[in-house]
Amino acid sequence: MTQESGEYIGRARRILADEDGRVLDELDALRAFERRLDRIDPTLSASRGPAGPTAVHVSTASPSCHADIERIRQHYRETVMAVPHYDEDYGDSLDESLAEEFGAEIATALRTQPGVSPMLKSRLVDAVRTSIEQREAFCDALDAERESLATAERAVTELSTAIDSHRDPPLAARQPGELFSLWETTCDLRERCDAAAAERQRTLPTQTVAVADEQVPRVVYYYRSLPVDYPALHDVARVGQRIDDLRASVEHYLTRF
Repeated sequence: MTQESGEYIGRARRILADEDGRVLDELDALRAFERRLDRIDPTLSASRGPAGPTAVHVSTASPSCHADIERIRQHYRETVMAVPHYDEDYGDSLDESLAEEFGAEIATALRTQPGVSPMLKSRLVDAVRTSIEQREAFCDALDAERESLATAERAVTELSTAIDSHRDPPLAARQPGELFSLWETTCDLRERCDAAAAERQRTLPTQTVAVADEQVPRVVYYYRSLPVDYPALHDVARVGQRIDDLRASVEHYLTRF
């Protein structure tokens, strides 16, 4: 594939590979946190606190109760907050991260409660499982996007190769029959290009991602570091322009006869 025809698809593939690595790191970290959480036994002497179901509190705040809360917080630091890209991508505090990942209610309970009640542990386990499932779904979405990019890349490569194969001999040296045959070829290439664009449109992710209190298309979120929002469509459009330019040149020389 030429730099001209496939510049952004190649960059998009590298971005996806990097994003996939980050998500897998977070998934492994959440699973490790889940395993550690499973080893913490809730304090059974709990009563319902005034702040609601998550804020179930331990009636007797023994040192071991406090220790269990701190163990959970430390486990979270050592797993979820220890992924290599954490500071670069998030950089928030422990309490901010807990609230973002599991909700403000659970984060508050893990900061203010004297111990781990059965209700609190149950809510936390459910929240961790939800976060894991969200990462798993994100991995599936990345896989689907990789496949869609690969399809678009194959189309761009094949179309670019076909265009390049018609550079010689020069158009000015060709006979009318050769020019007309090439014109028909450009029409076929244009149809294939339009089909590639339609297929890419069909497989674009429909989900949105919350960014700065705004919902943006997931594909735009993926490629936010690129100067174009839709790299595959951009490259398909560029190869389509090359086809149109070739056809226009052929038509120019056909008018001489």
